[in-house]
Amino acid sequence: DAEFDKILKEKRIHSVLFESFENGFACGHTRDFLEVRVRSDIPLHSEILSVELTGHDGETFFGNIVDKV
Repeated sequence: DAEFDKILKEKRIHSVLFESFENGFACGHTRDFLEVRVRSDIPLHSEILSVELTGHDGETFFGNIVDKV
């Protein structure tokens, strides 16, 4: 999806508020309501963390936690 590719090129690191945990992924949203999933061994509910976006599937972004905000 061109819109998702554009977002990846413009800004790779986003603050994400994590809201749920399922199948080894912590899931949350950015300030712009982008859905983001990161691999995690533990739930990250209510935590705000910096995430570097690494890819997408056309609906959800995937990334890696960089550091706490």
